[in-house]
Amino acid sequence: MGGKHPVNPWYMAASSKSTSLPLLLLFPFFLALFAGPAQAQSLPGRRSQVELGASLALSGPLRIHREYGPQESDIGSSGSPGFELHLGLSRPLSGNMRWMTGAAFGAYSYRIDLYVADQFNRLGWGGYSDRYTHFEILYASLLGGLRVDFPIREQGVLFLQPALRATYHLRSHSELAVYAIPETGGVRQLFQAEMVNNDGNKLIFSPELGLFYQLSPGGGRWGLICGVNAVYSKAYPFSGDYQIIGDNGVLEGSLEKRFLHAGVSLSFFWRLDE
Repeated sequence: MGGKHPVNPWYMAASSKSTSLPLLLLFPFFLALFAGPAQAQSLPGRRSQVELGASLALSGPLRIHREYGPQESDIGSSGSPGFELHLGLSRPLSGNMRWMTGAAFGAYSYRIDLYVADQFNRLGWGGYSDRYTHFEILYASLLGGLRVDFPIREQGVLFLQPALRATYHLRSHSELAVYAIPETGGVRQLFQAEMVNNDGNKLIFSPELGLFYQLSPGGGRWGLICGVNAVYSKAYPFSGDYQIIGDNGVLEGSLEKRFLHAGVSLSFFWRLDE
C-alpha cells in the first residue's frame, strides 16, 4: 500500500446510530450473590471484597470478503484498541479457591487502511492512502468464575481466573465516508462503508482467562489488582458492506469483526466485614 499523500486530501467520517436497550440478562453465576459467607478460609485474612477497575485491550482485525480479484486499490485492516470498565465482587471458598462475579461495560474499535490508486480514481496527485480507527462497538457483559490463589508473600497473592461471560453488543448503525479534493477542484467520494453492530440482537457466551497479582499494602482493607486477561469467542457481532469508488467502476465487499481481545487491567479493591 502506498504512502500517504498530504496534497489536498480531505475526508469526512459520518456516523449515525440508533441503539436499543438490551434485554434483561439472567446469568447463573449471579445466584451466588445470595449465598451465605463461606465457612472454610484456609488462607489467613481472606475476606469478601468489592473491586472497581479498568482495562485496555487489543482486538483483532476486520475480516474482509472481497467480491473482486487482486487490485492496486484496496483496503486492509489490523488490530485495534479497546477499553473496559468493570465492577466485581469476590468471596472465599474452601482452600485456596474464591468465586467472583461482576459486570463490565466496554467499547472497542475497528481499523480500515484505504489505498486508492490514481489510475482508479484520478485525483491528480499520485493516489490516496489513509488509516481510519473508530470506536463504535459498544457492549455490556455479566461474568462469573473462579479464582485459584497462589500466595507469594504475606501481603500479596497471584491468582488464576477462569471465567464465563455473557455479552450483549448494543445494536447500532454507522457509516464511514471518505472524500478527497482533486487537483481540478470540487469534491470526489473515494470510499463508503455501512456497518451494523449486533444486527441479530444476540447474546454471546464466551470463556475468559486471566492471570492477576493482588497486593494489599500494610495488610489493610484496600489494595490493588493488576494483570492480563483474554476473551475468546467465535462470534462476529459487527459487520457491514463497503465500496471503493473509481472513475469507471466500483469495488465492493463485506466486513466483519470477531469478539476477541486480550489486554491488561488495573483494579482497586476494598475488603468487606464478614
